[in-house]
Amino acid sequence: MWLTEPLTLDVNRSLDRLAKADDVRKVAVMPDVHLAADVCVGAVVATSRLVYPAAVGGDIGCGMAAVCVDAEADLLSGAKAAAHVLAGLYNRVPTNRHSRDSAPYELPSSLGKIRLSHSSLERRKNRDGRVQLGTLGRGNHFLEFQADPNGQLWIMIHSGSRAMGQAITAYHLSQAETGFGGLKYLEAETTAGQDYLHDMQWALLYAERNRLNMMGAVTG
Repeated sequence: MWLTEPLTLDVNRSLDRLAKADDVRKVAVMPDVHLAADVCVGAVVATSRLVYPAAVGGDIGCGMAAVCVDAEADLLSGAKAAAHVLAGLYNRVPTNRHSRDSAPYELPSSLGKIRLSHSSLERRKNRDGRVQLGTLGRGNHFLEFQADPNGQLWIMIHSGSRAMGQAITAYHLSQAETGFGGLKYLEAETTAGQDYLHDMQWALLYAERNRLNMMGAVTG
């Protein structure tokens, strides 16, 4: 465990349930651990043959991207300049989805050519996946302008696979078996397990492309 403060009773119970679940070999607990519906956020699980979609979570591929800009951070020190940039961000990087005018006509071939495991996910991919590519999302997702110790300007983005990650997780949880403590799992070597791993890999690609599209919209 890597903790900055003692665990709450509810978090401790949740982690204990996870540690006792079928095929769970190790559980690592990060400093940001906090309670979630089935598996605590901030917990890492090692298994040998079972996959727990709830442990991966709904925002598959959530992560960071950072780019150093060829400009000094003082460029945004004035209120007028900062307000001008922020106003432009609302148009270039939507929170939820692109408008009809700004949405891409289709997904990039690297995403569009990979078929997901079920027709319902394919429909979702070509609808929500298309109009949400290059959008930030809510919650703790952010787009920040930062300054390094040398006064250089940086852009950092935190986002993930948007509605697609949630749809993939929800679909495969509906196909999973229920194990100890009500946690749902898939056998990794079965068709259902392989389908989940395939769709999860697609969501990782989507999340990465999502961040790159936003970064391109800001820097382009």
